[in-house]
Amino acid sequence: MAVRDNAKREIALTLLRSFRKAVLTDGNEGGQIPGTHRFHYSVVPFMGQPDPCLLGRLGQRLAAGIRTIQADPRDPKSDLCRHPDRFSYLEVAGEVLVSSVRPKGDKDLFVRLHNPKDDEVETEIRMSNRLSKARMCDFLDNPLQEVRVQKGKMGMKVPAKTIVNLLLEVK
Repeated sequence: MAVRDNAKREIALTLLRSFRKAVLTDGNEGGQIPGTHRFHYSVVPFMGQPDPCLLGRLGQRLAAGIRTIQADPRDPKSDLCRHPDRFSYLEVAGEVLVSSVRPKGDKDLFVRLHNPKDDEVETEIRMSNRLSKARMCDFLDNPLQEVRVQKGKMGMKVPAKTIVNLLLEVK
């Protein structure tokens, strides 16, 4: 793939493979795909090293479609908007990706965090002052060690290139 040096800055797909017969089939004549093809890409311009956390979040938004609302105070707000500028039942701060949130019973949650970076990162989880206890778990959801909770929030360091599973108990 390459960006063309023209006014539209079009992206050119430089190799589109096709075969007389589709690979790994017993025929499928017309395996070639000549003609015009149109593709939709999400392109993120950057200079230097890409931020794996930012790219992970953008990928999650792309995959999630309209299943989530992502609000930012800098977003323009229409008169029809009924959500407050800042509210979240579960907030995760820091350079980690939230890869899973699922219920345990009626109130508690399992939360899985991923640090894609090359360095350890600090993260904090808040739950509207309802978080009472937090424990790290293994991948089978067995509790391991307790994480300190103060005033409805918990903080921890997530090692580089690591996935952390947490059980969050709610008041």
